[in-house]
Amino acid sequence: VTEWANLYAAWMSERSAVKLIDRYLADDPSCYSLPVTKAKIQSYAGHDVEAAQTLREEIQYHPNNATAYIALANVYLKLNNRAGVDNAVAKALSLDTDYEDKVELLSEVVEKHYISDSAHLNILRNLVVQHPNEGDAYIRYANYLLNAKNVDEAVPVMEKLVLIQPDNLSAAVYLAGGYVSLNDTAKLRSYVDTCVSLFPNSLFFRLQKAGALYASQQFDSCRQILRGALEIEQPEEDNFQTTPFYKQRIYSLLSSVCMQQERTEEMFEAFKMAVVLDSEDLFILNNYAYMLSQHGLELDKAERMSRKTIEADPNNPTFLDTYAWILYLR
Repeated sequence: VTEWANLYAAWMSERSAVKLIDRYLADDPSCYSLPVTKAKIQSYAGHDVEAAQTLREEIQYHPNNATAYIALANVYLKLNNRAGVDNAVAKALSLDTDYEDKVELLSEVVEKHYISDSAHLNILRNLVVQHPNEGDAYIRYANYLLNAKNVDEAVPVMEKLVLIQPDNLSAAVYLAGGYVSLNDTAKLRSYVDTCVSLFPNSLFFRLQKAGALYASQQFDSCRQILRGALEIEQPEEDNFQTTPFYKQRIYSLLSSVCMQQERTEEMFEAFKMAVVLDSEDLFILNNYAYMLSQHGLELDKAERMSRKTIEADPNNPTFLDTYAWILYLR
């Protein structure tokens, strides 16, 4: 019936299409999909008011028809009824359906710009209430708040989740990032210590702990954490960054630690690995080039790396100073 109705509509015979659907619905009013098809045909023909009425009648008959709500949101969008759009989407996502179905539906309406930012936020907040054991719901809610620069509200959301799911690595990473954004050093260090024990194969938390040790000039302990991180054979991914990303940062920090401790050979090896993993990291290129020049080593290589930094950032005084110094030495 749907195929025939769409064919009639393609022939610019909206009346025949609607008549066919109505005839079928008279015999079987329990069908969920045909009223939606009818409304889409009406809307395509420019009869959006009639389409909205068709969908409202279907929702009254089948109040759990999520597809009808979304179709209604689309019609309201064409009618510039923003409140109607938000309400229809909210109703669709408040139905007693599986969490996965709601997430799929939410992705669709966001992609099609069916809802306003405030409605989107309310839906995410309600998903947490409706599905309190779904870690993904908390993460989506917190991520939205973080993207909106609302860190103060995002952090308590993630704190609640890690209480419910302490082994949720993604949640732990989000929470640590929230503490960083709030500049809450005390909470960050305490939580990172906990997470290093909870997630011993997480490069992210090893790196966070090493960074805190470096900031407090505990270089021996910092180096020990970094070397241990590099020995992890199967690092635990956190779904935000890849293993090479974290290893590059580990080598970067290790090069700084070795610089402080005058471990020259280990420092240059760390520099080399950091550049292999990310040849566009300007600060590593600058530091590597500078230390080569300080030791009178591979000045041609140092000049190439230093030149790359000033080509990318020609007004950076640190990069210019390094390049000038290398040119002077040559």
